[in-house]
Amino acid sequence: MANTGRKKRIYSLVVSLIDEFAPFWFVTVMGTGISSSILHEFPYPAKWLRICSYIMFAICCLLFLIFQTAVFLNMYRVIYVKRLGVLKYVQRYFVSIPNNLFWGTYAMGFCTIINYMYILASNEASHSYKQSKNLIIAVYVLWWVDVTISLGTAWVITFLCWKYTHQDLLSKNLQSFLLLPIIPIVVVSSSSGQFTMSELFTQHFNRNIQLLTLVITALLWLHAIALVFLVLSVYFWNLYINGIPDIMKVFTCFLCIGPMGQGSYGVQLLSDNILKYIKKYHANTGDEREYLSVLAVGYSFKVFGLILALLLMSCGIFFTFYSFASIASYYNTIPLFNSNLNTSANENRIYHYHKGWWAMTFPLGTMALSTKEIWIQYDRIAPIGAFRVLSVIYSGLCVISTIFCLLGCLKIYVYQWIKDYNYHTTKNNRKSGNNEEQDQEVTNLLIQQATCLEKKHTMDMSQNNITQSKRNYDTLQNPDATNEGVSETTVAITNASTAPLNDLEETIVDGAVNNTDTDRKSVV
Repeated sequence: MANTGRKKRIYSLVVSLIDEFAPFWFVTVMGTGISSSILHEFPYPAKWLRICSYIMFAICCLLFLIFQTAVFLNMYRVIYVKRLGVLKYVQRYFVSIPNNLFWGTYAMGFCTIINYMYILASNEASHSYKQSKNLIIAVYVLWWVDVTISLGTAWVITFLCWKYTHQDLLSKNLQSFLLLPIIPIVVVSSSSGQFTMSELFTQHFNRNIQLLTLVITALLWLHAIALVFLVLSVYFWNLYINGIPDIMKVFTCFLCIGPMGQGSYGVQLLSDNILKYIKKYHANTGDEREYLSVLAVGYSFKVFGLILALLLMSCGIFFTFYSFASIASYYNTIPLFNSNLNTSANENRIYHYHKGWWAMTFPLGTMALSTKEIWIQYDRIAPIGAFRVLSVIYSGLCVISTIFCLLGCLKIYVYQWIKDYNYHTTKNNRKSGNNEEQDQEVTNLLIQQATCLEKKHTMDMSQNNITQSKRNYDTLQNPDATNEGVSETTVAITNASTAPLNDLEETIVDGAVNNTDTDRKSVV
């Protein structure tokens, strides 16, 4: 019975977690995924950092599989088990704000896994031709899948927001998480920039595929940056009208850093790949003037990419200051929901962990990648080691915040669930043990009562035999004696002999009943 109850509690808990699942939790995949890439390609590389990156990537993949399974199970329960239908599921997860906006975290988290797969293909698997070939093909196929998901998220979710947003929701929903459906396009464009003109990719894919990928990457990047600045203009308007977000949404300020850092990183890779493509397929044929003009086109893209990268990077640094300043402004502020709770003034402050902290992990990681790429591409031209140091700072903030968020989730969600589960299990076992002891006491009292009644019955039979023998004897000795005398004598003898036994029986029965009532009340 105990095992059955335990299984039922676990099943009910899992079902409740599936029913309450939200796409927000894919933000954990984003944070752990970009942290694994940063640890593997740290500005100051070390073997132990690569080992840590393997662990972080394993956590990333595990989280992605868990939440992907939760998505399918949640869809099945809503549509088939609860029989709410497809429209209800779409209304809840694709129309309702801000729930629908967090589907952008799914595409970005998936893209971080693709990026790390390419890192493995170009480093750990480079010694094996077959393994590296299979990995780069898988990376390219998955990249196209992520492009489809990113465009679907950006276009469909944005259209649904325009279609079904009401005026009364406008003021409180003009926050930075409106960027979430758009940022995946920036991320996926920078992802292709890592492998398009790499030696591994050009070895297994022809020139036409390389050119196609370059053009698609450029279109994605330009489209995403245009949408980002349109949304940011609305967000700036909201800041001037309504001020910075409240204490429970202030961590969303970090979301503005993401497209700045990732956009800067992507345009650097794109411009560098264009130059590599020109050098590879437009070699010097003898006409020096034509060759120089072709090279000028490539280096023009390179210079233009550097200017855009520095522009976006400077905006990212500004948003970093804005985000930390917004958090610091709430240092001594108590959330409004604390006023109705029996909590101390020091609980639930801005510096106490909650799931909104995950909003800072991925954006800080994008700035780490951007500043590092500046140092890699231009350090040989002009010594700019400051960008390397800046990359280390952003990398440290990203990895440390990711680890802190993982530990916070373990404490708040996993550890607390285990603690509550053990508490309820112990409590139920204690109740079960008390019930067994009380039932045993009642059983013993009932056995004593039955034994007493059996003895009483035996003594009654013996007394009746004695009375009958006495009556027969008196009849033989004095036939004329009246039955009245005999009867009075018999009754007197019987009452005298059975009185102690009746008292004992009443005492035992009353005790059993009283104890039973007391035990049942204690159980209740």
